[in-house]
Amino acid sequence: MFFFYSANRACWHTDLQFMIRVWATNLFFILTFSLGYSQSLDSLESTLRGSISGTERINLLCDLSNKYLAYKPRLAKEYANEALNLSKEIGYKKGEALALNRISDYEFRQSNYADAAEISSEVVKIAIEMNDSMMLANAYRVLGNINNAGLERYDVAEEYQLKAYDIYSKLNDRVNVAATCGSLSWIYAMTSLELDRANDLADEGIMISREISHHQFLGYNLNSKALIYKQLKKLDSALIYLDLSNEAAALANDLTVISYNNSIKGDIYLDRNDPNKAIEFYSLAMDQSKPLAVREVIKNAYKGLASAYAKIGNHGKAYENLIAHNQLRDSLFNQHTAQRAIMAEKAFQDARQKSQIAELQLANEQERTGKLVFT
Repeated sequence: MFFFYSANRACWHTDLQFMIRVWATNLFFILTFSLGYSQSLDSLESTLRGSISGTERINLLCDLSNKYLAYKPRLAKEYANEALNLSKEIGYKKGEALALNRISDYEFRQSNYADAAEISSEVVKIAIEMNDSMMLANAYRVLGNINNAGLERYDVAEEYQLKAYDIYSKLNDRVNVAATCGSLSWIYAMTSLELDRANDLADEGIMISREISHHQFLGYNLNSKALIYKQLKKLDSALIYLDLSNEAAALANDLTVISYNNSIKGDIYLDRNDPNKAIEFYSLAMDQSKPLAVREVIKNAYKGLASAYAKIGNHGKAYENLIAHNQLRDSLFNQHTAQRAIMAEKAFQDARQKSQIAELQLANEQERTGKLVFT
């Protein structure tokens, strides 16, 4: 999320020459690393079809589950469930936590927030039991996402993401630092309260993602940059960053981010009073997100289509999409789901308190040994 460093940090770079340089840099990154991703995934699948077993198979299943989550979610869950069952069979607690983390992320992406929260609370408990700081940070990230995009409790979301960011930073886990930069900058961009901080985080995430050749997290952080410019009403810049995010996400097969970006494009064209162009992008986002069951994107597209059709005088289509939006919104936030989410919150309050002890132990161990503890 951070890669603009300027003597005047209040200066937002919007000139055409700067944007061309950004685009050219991203294009070089894409051309350089596009082949490696597909080869890596094919290699992992080939290994899985071999005689691999035990903890190695479980770790591989979890890795593949993570890679498939954004564009083959059902396969991702299938692999995670297999990893969970195998872990329980052989008593591999770390594998169990990894698999549960993948499943909770899947449920979050499907907008099943209560299920995701309950599963993540189990990961927190296992992490505390094993005194595993990395596992704890992974659970915090999902809990942060649930409270952010799911329950819109941004203060709680920020708390969890900052905890995760701190642990990842102490462990020098640059991959997850880049991911958490994306989550934190998204929170600050969406609330419009700390746009300078959001910009710094996004620049950091972009810089790290490029250095480690991570297309997916590059897409996340470029998306945050787009949201920042959207909030600043610099819509041309926002559209450029959405295109850059889509290019990076395409290399990671992250269809979820692509559908979300196209939905935001619909919002931008609606703000520009270009309803026909808005309908084009909302419809594209709808087509892309329905096979993935990304219901938050679908909900936003329905709402946008209702407004866009109303602007062009097609009140039948406007009413049809408004009804669809309201039904989906109500299903996502009905009383039963809210109650289960509250129950899940209570369930991991105790785990949160215990986790503070685990974090303190990690800090003390680092102070004693003078080095990072890798768990």
